[in-house]
Amino acid sequence: GRLPISPMTARVSRIAVVGAGWWGQGWHLPHLSRNPRSRVAAIVDAVSEPRSSLNPDLRPLHELGATYEAPCFHSLEEL
Repeated sequence: GRLPISPMTARVSRIAVVGAGWWGQGWHLPHLSRNPRSRVAAIVDAVSEPRSSLNPDLRPLHELGATYEAPCFHSLEEL
């Protein structure tokens, strides 16, 4: 679960994750979602279904958006 937030630390950073490949899915998104002082504000990737030889089990962009309750975009311009 999330740690309690005191009034002194109530600020929350809204962060857009650019790149939903193996590093984004395996590190950035899980860690940001567990941090009580951050919120995944958007996920950006040029492809709807990221692929990687390092992790063949990458999730599609729409699933990531649902999991992290964040809108998904295919470009920074779209964001």
